[in-house]
Amino acid sequence: MTYRILTVCTANICRSPVAQIFLADALKSQSVQVHSAGTQALFGNEADQTMQNILHAQGHPNISEHRSQALMPSLITKYDLLLCMEDVHVDWILGRTPLATAKVKLLGHWDQARQVSDPIGRSSEVYEESVQEIKKLSQLWADKLLALGVCA
Repeated sequence: MTYRILTVCTANICRSPVAQIFLADALKSQSVQVHSAGTQALFGNEADQTMQNILHAQGHPNISEHRSQALMPSLITKYDLLLCMEDVHVDWILGRTPLATAKVKLLGHWDQARQVSDPIGRSSEVYEESVQEIKKLSQLWADKLLALGVCA
């Protein structure tokens, strides 16, 4: 059975696509599907150009294929785990689908419930820091899921 993970941010052009890529890489040998969506996303936008540049430089050219999608309540029910960047995303999901409580967590859950702030419109250094933070938090989730045998 395939375990399905959805990473969630606001516009689905910056943080959640990066988390999607890092989680998918970390769990590539498992029966896992990782996708992303945004609470205020428009359909079909490319990933933020600065994020594309950073991920290309780190050997992840597939970021260019990303297209944003809106997080609809009907989409929430299709996933086993929804990993949000900030509490506002958790609240948005639970406000529409209260029964999703058990499967909605912060990406930073295993690091003192860390919030991943949005780097949009900030310096390239802030983007770089965001990518490193997302990479670290994604790996923490991958390690935990593997240790628990959730997606084996």
